[in-house]
This record gives sequence, C-alpha cells and structure tokens, in this order.
Amino acid sequence: MKIYILRCLILVTVFKYSQGRGLCAFTCTVQGRVFVFPQLNNDESRLDYSGSDPTSYSATIFGETYTGYCYARTGPFYAMRRIINGTYFYTCAKDAMFNQEHDVVVYYSTPFVYFPGNPTICDICTGKGFGPPVAVKELECNIPHVCPVTDPAIQIPCDSCTSSESSDDGLCCPEKRLKN
Repeated sequence: MKIYILRCLILVTVFKYSQGRGLCAFTCTVQGRVFVFPQLNNDESRLDYSGSDPTSYSATIFGETYTGYCYARTGPFYAMRRIINGTYFYTCAKDAMFNQEHDVVVYYSTPFVYFPGNPTICDICTGKGFGPPVAVKELECNIPHVCPVTDPAIQIPCDSCTSSESSDDGLCCPEKRLKN
C-alpha cells in the first residue's frame, strides 16, 4: 500500500511539473531571441523565444497570444503543440534554412490539427499541408537610439550603429583596407 501511494505521489508530481513544458528544445540560435513577421506590417505580431524555458515560445499574431511547445524534433523538422480549449493541437514546421547564424529564419508549417492520443513526429509531419514559406526577422531593437527607454519591459533601444539600409549614415562602416 505504501509503495502504491508513493508511486501515485511521484506520478502526480511528475505530471504537475511537466505540464506545459515541451518535450524537446528549440535550437540554441533562436533561444533568447524575438522575431517579427515583416510581411505582416504589424509590430504586434511576433515569435518570442526569449523566455527561460528553451522548450516553449510565445506567439502573438494580430493581437492574439498563445504559447507553443516543442513536442518532437529531428533535423530541420519540428512537431509543435499548443493547447486550444483544453485540447492539444499539433503542427509540423520545417526550418528551410537550418542555419540561423543570421537574423532571418525561413520556415514552412502546417495548420494546427487535433490528433488523439500521443502522435509521433511522423504522424504530424506527413509532407502534406505546408503553406507558403514564412520569413521572420529578429527584432534586434524597437526604438531609435536617440529615444529614452520609458518601459524597459517592452523597449529595446538600438545602438547608434545598428545596421539597416534605411538608416546607414556612413558613420559606422566596418574597417576597409585599400588594395594596392
């Protein structure tokens, strides 16, 4: 009887603390970063991997925010899940570049779909249902370097040499050597 109670206690504890966490981690190159969707022309739409949990992300699309979790992963393929009305829904995403040294990530994904039980990555990533590629760009900063930070929780000031074609004033060029 004591062993049965101990097993139940361990099971409840494991379930309680594992709920809401993913079963795999996102790549180190996206962890700690926030990405925006340049094609949406909407500053409020973003993917946020900056939380302390490397297995989850927060997505805000046109004002609606949800948390997604890495469910299974192999190479450039991710099976992710999110909870909608108390039920898990799953999506397959493929990182089209799989080299995220740059500030842009390009991926393909399927719509979130319900699967009964515990699907495998092969159940979720069937090669069907991928939409057009989605590009997200890292949000390096969100206010000009000359503006004061009034809300540190939201504002990320650019430094005076943040690279951008539209703001290149020619004062922060990398060193160039003239060839003789």
